[in-house]
Amino acid sequence: MASFQPTVIKLSKQEGQSYGFFLRVEMGTEGHLIRCIEKGGLAELAGLKDGDRVLRVNGVFVDDQEHARVVQLVKESGQSVTFHMLDEATYEKAKKSGINLSGADESRPAQPPLMNGVAGSALKPKLCYLVNVKEGFGFSLKSTKGYQGMFFTDVKPSGAAAKAGVRNNDRLIEINGENVEKSTHDQIVAKVKASGKSVTFLVVDEETNTHFRNKNLKLGASLATVKHLPHKPRIAEMTRGPEGYGYYLRAEKKRPGHFIKDIDAGSPAEKAGLKDMDRLVAVNGEAVDSLVHDKVVEKIRECGNKCTLLIVDEETDNIYRMAGASPLLFWEEMKDCFDSAPEKVRPTHQQEAQQSSAVPVQLPSPTPPPPSEEQKDYKPKLCKLRKTTGGFGFHLNAIQGIQGQFVKEVLTGVTFPQCPDMSFKVTAYADDIAVLVVGDGDVEQLEACQRKYERLSSAKINWAKSNAVLVGDWNGCATPYLPAGLRWDRGGFQYFGVFLGDDTTTQKNWEGLVEKFKARLQRWWWLLPQLSYRGRALVVNNLVASSVWHRFIVLEPPEVLIKQLQSILLDFFWDGLHWIRQCVLYLPLAEGGQGLIDIASRTAAFRLKALQRLLYSSEDLPWAQLALGFLRQVQHTEVPGHLLKVENVTEFSLFTVDGKQVYKACVKVRHQQQLQQLPDTHWREQLGVGEEFEPAWRTLYKPPLQKRSGDLQWRILHSIIAINSFLTIIKPGVTDNCPFCSQRETVFHCFFFCARLRPLFMLMKTLIEGLGLPFTEASFIFGFKYQKSRRSIFQLSNFIFGQAKFAILKSRKNKVNGFIAQDPVHIFKHLVVSKIRVDFQFYSAMQDLDSFELLWCVNKVLCEVEGGVLVLFI
Repeated sequence: MASFQPTVIKLSKQEGQSYGFFLRVEMGTEGHLIRCIEKGGLAELAGLKDGDRVLRVNGVFVDDQEHARVVQLVKESGQSVTFHMLDEATYEKAKKSGINLSGADESRPAQPPLMNGVAGSALKPKLCYLVNVKEGFGFSLKSTKGYQGMFFTDVKPSGAAAKAGVRNNDRLIEINGENVEKSTHDQIVAKVKASGKSVTFLVVDEETNTHFRNKNLKLGASLATVKHLPHKPRIAEMTRGPEGYGYYLRAEKKRPGHFIKDIDAGSPAEKAGLKDMDRLVAVNGEAVDSLVHDKVVEKIRECGNKCTLLIVDEETDNIYRMAGASPLLFWEEMKDCFDSAPEKVRPTHQQEAQQSSAVPVQLPSPTPPPPSEEQKDYKPKLCKLRKTTGGFGFHLNAIQGIQGQFVKEVLTGVTFPQCPDMSFKVTAYADDIAVLVVGDGDVEQLEACQRKYERLSSAKINWAKSNAVLVGDWNGCATPYLPAGLRWDRGGFQYFGVFLGDDTTTQKNWEGLVEKFKARLQRWWWLLPQLSYRGRALVVNNLVASSVWHRFIVLEPPEVLIKQLQSILLDFFWDGLHWIRQCVLYLPLAEGGQGLIDIASRTAAFRLKALQRLLYSSEDLPWAQLALGFLRQVQHTEVPGHLLKVENVTEFSLFTVDGKQVYKACVKVRHQQQLQQLPDTHWREQLGVGEEFEPAWRTLYKPPLQKRSGDLQWRILHSIIAINSFLTIIKPGVTDNCPFCSQRETVFHCFFFCARLRPLFMLMKTLIEGLGLPFTEASFIFGFKYQKSRRSIFQLSNFIFGQAKFAILKSRKNKVNGFIAQDPVHIFKHLVVSKIRVDFQFYSAMQDLDSFELLWCVNKVLCEVEGGVLVLFI
């Protein structure tokens, strides 16, 4: 009789973590089955496979036990449980053979249990990856007399360190791959702080430390276990198809390594889980980092029709590089887990379902004859759907005469006078559902549906995190009962991080918001001097202001709060000194602004977009009917299609307008009076040009111009440069005379009318005309607008203008500070030549001198390349 040896697997989890699988019993199928294995979870890492059977839980034979008893044994085991397992094919073979599985593990010596996929008997140091949270990393360090190194103490149970695998009394060996055993406490703290928001530790517990010390072995990352790292390398097994493996292996110029690219749909590579830009670490267990690209390709070809790749995505790769460890450690641990090379590790259920050919097993069960119509065992199907812009592609309905009801079909619902023909019952987003009930009957129906849901899905509703709120006047009325100890609140509740309800409840949304704004901006103050205006706007718009949009979409914030928040953002943008009216900053760059967010206009845009969705959406939204009823009651008329028609604002229809257009219109409407009083630039009057000349705002920051040159040109057009006519106002000791001549120094004099600039203008005229463009006073100040057909010419011309303005300002500063370099022509040539040489070195290193010539060698005005050598003409 055949012998059936179970696999012994021990799973250990942290508090709040799951084992990563479901335990099920299914009609017509024997045993307690492993199902729904979480990708990357403890169960998958340990080698559990969909359909495996549990024979024992913590040594107790459970194959003949009730399912509820088995589940209870697992729950009672706490944070660690040991399973005796059989795979599906072996289990069914044993059952058909009539083998008594209660003694199946007594015929052979017991194997050491696998701890989360790693042999439990192996003593190894731990690699831990910590991510800083608001409370810090959650640990302290101490030294112990008579012992070398630093030891962890006060590890918070739910802190970043504990979640990463660090325990009290663990000894610290390395920080980010650097040995710190002989470092002082202050040196270690400095290294942790310098690491920023994340850090990797190599740590060792007391038992492992003693083991390595007794054997006189040096601890290092090469000996560590990687089971605690949050991201894992992936082992991809592939069988060559008719068209090959279905991917390309590329070497990137900017990144070392060999990368997966251009994966064919339906190919073995896609089925094995390869992703674009995965880095290849090893082929059949052999590292390829040190090999040239052609050798790696040849090694894959030598594998024949089957190969096993070890790959890492960018995030996983960064963690291993930070730790100074090789992803091959993961490969070795997988080998240890299964007593064989990783290419023989059993695939996951999802991978097995995608394989074009089945993986052979040792004891395959005989193929049963096809069942007759009466013998067919109909089972429910578990389907995972991904929502697209068109929804899930189906509708749910109750069918008369068929048992089974849905929540929306059994609730009474709430009816509003403004919409008497509709009953509102349920609203849902993701897994958060709001249900409207009007009595005990609705609550009973809700409970009944909930019980059916639990039986079918094995998932439970978390009543402890649920809320119940009374709406309306319930004085003198009995409130419906609530299940699971839930209580009725009258003020309101929190939904998706937003407090909804009465004034007292909604006020909680604004508490501490000003302090949070300041704290977010404080993280960027140190970088503020290096940030361009475009960079500052990016920080404000995307990293700070965006943190409140989920509240402002739903609720109207207090006007005082909006002003406070806006003032904080403006102070950050200007670094305290405000140069121009704030309404100009809110305009897009193409219209002379910087695109800085205007919180009040964004809030107004939210309201208009909500109206658009409710009134004109193509979706069948029941709430739209209610909103329309309220608006009709207020306006006594139909809602018009055009809601905004303002001078200097393009008229648009709410039927088709997108969010950006709505926001831009709101900015111009709110600041219409101020904007109408401001010219786009004061240079028109000085140069004597009309409306036919417009500043080329968008080209100010276009490469090859640097951001500092873009900021300078933007300030010149707005006449906000700190020259003497301005400084004399705030510093009485400063005269308003030009440092180079006796005339009054204004922005216009400094950058255009000063006689010292004539040689520079003559040089620019020669260069610009050499590019085939006319040089005029207006073109120097306003810049050239790009034309696609002559893009390179306009790029180079605007670069020349930008560097010339920067040279003018630099020569003025040198004059004021008493430095020697005061000739703007000399400084201009130095700036241009330096930029050309830097770019030439870059493109030479990239072996792409064709792109360099396309950018810099137009008409050979500034330079040319001959035989790979740069020749300068300036």
